[in-house]
Amino acid sequence: MRSTQESGWVLRELRQQAGLTLEEVAKLANTSASYLSRVENCKVQASEAYLSNASLKIVSQWKKDLDAASSSVAARAIS
Repeated sequence: MRSTQESGWVLRELRQQAGLTLEEVAKLANTSASYLSRVENCKVQASEAYLSNASLKIVSQWKKDLDAASSSVAARAIS
C-alpha cells in the first residue's frame, strides 16, 4: 500500500499527464482546488475513497478527451 505522500504525488502525476488543471479535477471530484492541492502536496491525508474517486474522475475525463481527439483526427482523415 502506498504512503499518503506517494498517493498525493501519484494523483498529481496522473492529473498532469491527463493535461488537467487543479480546478478541472476539483470540479470533477466535487471538491475544492485548494484541498486537492493540499492532497497533492501531502499537506493533508486524504481517504482512500477520495483518492480513488479523484483518480477515477481524472482517468474518465482523460478517456473522453482522447476519444474526442481520435474522432477529430479520424474525421479529418476521411474528409
